[in-house]
Amino acid sequence: MPETKNNRRVRFTRSALREALIDLILEKPLVSITVKDICARADINRSTFYLHFKDVTDILRTTEDEIGRASCRERDSLSTFWSRSGAIRA
Repeated sequence: MPETKNNRRVRFTRSALREALIDLILEKPLVSITVKDICARADINRSTFYLHFKDVTDILRTTEDEIGRASCRERDSLSTFWSRSGAIRA
């Protein structure tokens, strides 16, 4: 995929698409989720979807990666907090 800008509109669009995917995963099996379903739920045109992702597998992989990165950042943040508070001794 071509590199997209990281402005507020792009972040909003990608977030809406990710949230739509997650909502749909909670409702039905992943194999039955289509790009059309995601776009309808996010209220975003399919052409916009394809500016950001190749297919359902691509948005799923990207979402998993972002959740993993957020989890690592949270873990690192908590580790820093606890080490500064003196509760954890190195």
